Amino acid sequence: MAAITASELLQGPLRGDRHTRSIRAAQVEALLSSVGVMPFDLHVARTHAVLAADLASRGEQIGRHDLEIAATAMTLGWQLATLDRKAFARVPGLAIREL
Repeated sequence: MAAITASELLQGPLRGDRHTRSIRAAQVEALLSSVGVMPFDLHVARTHAVLAADLASRGEQIGRHDLEIAATAMTLGWQLATLDRKAFARVPGLAIREL
């Protein structure tokens, strides 16, 4: 998973009420320990830059975090599993697997 996705998941428990926070945090930690978390490194940054420039040249855009996720998937040759096909379909060459 992209590092920004891990951040988004980690935010959930922090925004919850005191009673569910520890349960949700444990669930997120269990998930994170079962998958690899890929950093936003120079290789991903290069892909990100190309995608951002391409989308801008076409007058299109997607969310900042979504673009990081797409760049991570493309750099690693992964399919991106998403419920938001509409946004990610704007990224040329991105392999999408709908959930």
